[in-house]
Amino acid sequence: MYVILSAMDSNWLSFKFITRAKAIFWARIFILILFLIVFIVRDWAVFLGLDSVWAVLFYVFILLWTILFAYSVFYRKKEVTITYISLLLDLPFVVYLIIYTGGLRSPLFFLQLLYTMFFALLFTRPLTIIPPLMLLPVIAHIDQLVFVRGLVLQDVLLLIMYSLANLLLLYSIVYFNTQENIQHDEIMKLKDAMRELELSEERLRLSREIHDGIGATLSALIMQIDFILAQEDFGSAKKETEELRNMAEEGMEELRRAVVLLRTDFDLKNMLSNIVDRFRSRNDIEFSSNILLNDSRLKPDELLAIFRIIQEGLTNVAKHSGAKNVSLSVDIRESSFEIVIQDDGKGFDPSRCPENHYGIINMKERARLIGAELNIESASGVGTKVYLKRGPKDGN
Repeated sequence: MYVILSAMDSNWLSFKFITRAKAIFWARIFILILFLIVFIVRDWAVFLGLDSVWAVLFYVFILLWTILFAYSVFYRKKEVTITYISLLLDLPFVVYLIIYTGGLRSPLFFLQLLYTMFFALLFTRPLTIIPPLMLLPVIAHIDQLVFVRGLVLQDVLLLIMYSLANLLLLYSIVYFNTQENIQHDEIMKLKDAMRELELSEERLRLSREIHDGIGATLSALIMQIDFILAQEDFGSAKKETEELRNMAEEGMEELRRAVVLLRTDFDLKNMLSNIVDRFRSRNDIEFSSNILLNDSRLKPDELLAIFRIIQEGLTNVAKHSGAKNVSLSVDIRESSFEIVIQDDGKGFDPSRCPENHYGIINMKERARLIGAELNIESASGVGTKVYLKRGPKDGN
């Protein structure tokens, strides 16, 4: 029943491992202090078979790899590998103590359960917890060789009880590990949802501020221009004032569009329809369009980038091309898209585009950010073709 959450945040899993490894380090320090006291009390050392020089040397070795274990955990240096190896090196010492103090009937048999718990808490793969479980048959076999008493019913009962204790311990740790990971995953999803909600609220607040602030200013400007245009003794400035009014209206429409983009109900099809209608009404250019949005799975920022590229392309046609005909083709299918803007205007040399022509620079930058390819084909006297494309693989 070991569950490994592959989608779990790696930072969370690393934090959990380090936290538990540090706790186990302090547990090992406590055990080392306990055995140091055993070395000091002669009768205890004799009882546990630790009254020899070899026992002291083995204790020193355990102390050394415990220090190495602490260094790896606290300084994050190959902590998983070194922790696992250090726990493995402890197991022969555990076997020795259990066998010397009575084998299956040893009062120190709890050490086997303790190391099963250590392994299960730190390592999630089933194979990594086999070593402490293998101590059961190993100790049982050595017990029969050392004490030569045969496997009596009491020993069988003890072996069954220890086996069940190991299984219950493993089940409990796995269960709580799984619940802990699930709860963490739910908390992270809740945090993401709260972050999205906060962002949505902030976008709505900004949209209200823009609408109520700049929108009111532009509306007042348009009203003042309308008042001026209503005057009969206006003179030669009427044409310039009408142009000024058109610019103010454009600013107002751009403001409304910005407010819509700040909200979550951004609709690319309606936005494209609006920009096409405005282009037709304000330019003496024959315009044809073909817009297909089939099961679009594009993100809002990708839809916005596509809209801005199309908007800039049509603005360039209106301002610079001198074209009589222009066509717009939009084909979006799931995560892929293909957009073409083509006109029959005077054209230009794309390789000699002025450095301060930020419109084309911004178009290329927006295309790059969404993983799309933007090509501009043009030459003097043959018109211009803007081609934006991204395939399904690029979208992934």
